[in-house]
Amino acid sequence: MNYKKLFKRETKVIAYVVIALTLIVIGTSYALFLQVNNNRDNQVVTAGSLVIEYAKGNVVTVDENAENNCLMPQSDMTGSSTGGCNFTLSVTNKGTLPMQYDLLIYDNATEAPSDAQFVNHSLVRHSLNKQYSEEGANSEIVTNAKALSELELKEDKRILESSVIDVGETITFSLNVWISEEATVDIIGQYVYLKLDVVGSVYEGTNAASLLINDTKNVNLKEISLPTTYNSVSAQKEYRYIGENPNNYVYFNCKDVNSIDTCELWRIVGISGDNLKIVRDKQEVEKAFNESESSNFDTSTIKKYLNDEYYNSLNEEAKSYIQMYSYKTKGVSSLEINAFEMLGEEVSQDGSSFVNVGLLSASDYAFASSINNEESLNSLSNVNSNNWLYTSKNEWLINIFENTVYSVNEVGNIALSSPLETKLIRPVVYLNRDVSIVKGDGTKTNPYILSK
Repeated sequence: MNYKKLFKRETKVIAYVVIALTLIVIGTSYALFLQVNNNRDNQVVTAGSLVIEYAKGNVVTVDENAENNCLMPQSDMTGSSTGGCNFTLSVTNKGTLPMQYDLLIYDNATEAPSDAQFVNHSLVRHSLNKQYSEEGANSEIVTNAKALSELELKEDKRILESSVIDVGETITFSLNVWISEEATVDIIGQYVYLKLDVVGSVYEGTNAASLLINDTKNVNLKEISLPTTYNSVSAQKEYRYIGENPNNYVYFNCKDVNSIDTCELWRIVGISGDNLKIVRDKQEVEKAFNESESSNFDTSTIKKYLNDEYYNSLNEEAKSYIQMYSYKTKGVSSLEINAFEMLGEEVSQDGSSFVNVGLLSASDYAFASSINNEESLNSLSNVNSNNWLYTSKNEWLINIFENTVYSVNEVGNIALSSPLETKLIRPVVYLNRDVSIVKGDGTKTNPYILSK
């Protein structure tokens, strides 16, 4: 979605609300009980653009004599399923801009007795699930079983969840809290007296490249050690997505910018500096690389198609996201080299083409199985099962050598082909540095949504 005009028009809104989740541990045995403010009704709190609702009120009733007291020390398996104290709240964005929010939890010392001793956060365990409002959206496990002490601190509060909520979207959170089974009798008489904060502000976007690189869950995005042939002045960090099916899906070129159902599925190949490199997920067009015998990309049939006919078919928003880029076209005679060696050849500056739309390079395809892949380019079929770019179809790559062009064949190896041959093409583009990700987790069912 494109919120650029709205960002210019709207002033920044800060939403802050305290949601009372008060858990008090008292007593002389492990028959611990939970007590909160006496309000069992549905509650709604409005804070700026965010509307927070306690679907079941803010009271969780626990019988201190119950056999399965929800704060009784228990295993993670029990606490995160049926045993813990459950609290449900929903957050809805009623504004006109996407909102960045933090769901925070902390000891509420101001309302606890002055002499209260709090149970150490290493013994207070929790799980957190969230459900998006979109039809068919799956419940997402944010935390399965973790001590509060393991959460990142924001000032004196711990961050349960930090993300972006889109305009009109509702996210429902289900929080379970329990005491670790490793707790001893020393905690008797101590307090678990917690509160939740939902803190939000207008989402102004983080550079997509930075967000992906710093996302600790993004385990399939790997950095490449740059070849020595890179000019030291222009050297920039390079990353590639690897593996069988990484979470690198992204919506792009939407026919209706207000409806994701009209968007095409693309995938992020990797990151060069601050630029995302993305490839169309589908191969739909077959063409000769060149209708003459020349393998020169700059004068090829395929370059003309990609940068005239195909580029002009994209909508204006998609075009505004694309940055012209120098695609490395150099190839070599021997395919008995690995991905790293191929990258070294590509960045040697002997061959490049400055265009809006290009193709995958040989190193792109080879790195997709593993950054440390030692297989030679003509033996990559050995790692097909771990290469998300493998499709069992013949397709063109952008590298050229003399009168031949690199391609991927049906079995997954890279080969040299005549430019007169007909093969499938997958368009590739680099995105502007100011592109940000406002939503999604990169899975095929929940692709990243871009903004700028």
